[in-house]
Amino acid sequence: MSQFQLEIMTPDGVAFSGLCESLLVRTDRGDVEIMRGHADYFAAVDTGRIRLTVDGRQRFAAASGGFLSVSGGTVRLALITFEYAEDIDAVLITHEHDDHVGGLGVLERHRAIHMVTANCT
Repeated sequence: MSQFQLEIMTPDGVAFSGLCESLLVRTDRGDVEIMRGHADYFAAVDTGRIRLTVDGRQRFAAASGGFLSVSGGTVRLALITFEYAEDIDAVLITHEHDDHVGGLGVLERHRAIHMVTANCT
């Protein structure tokens, strides 16, 4: 599969820099999948899941806020947070809304994860 250069940066530093086959990211315009040859593009990144395909292997990550830029064949994500799914070991729940807690059962069944709640939840 064709590859493109991907750089993912956070305030903590470079989270990823290398060749990627595809990138699926949630933007303020909806989910966008980037592959080699994508037109130049710029969008705000929403909080959500990111899927990278590198060397035929999919990896998932959680991200919050930032920007996606595609320019001259290079893709850059500048994000507030970026955590690979396998590195997430705890979830903090500050209040109960269906959209906040709806996926916790699935997460708990698939990962040994700590859940912490505020007194009001």
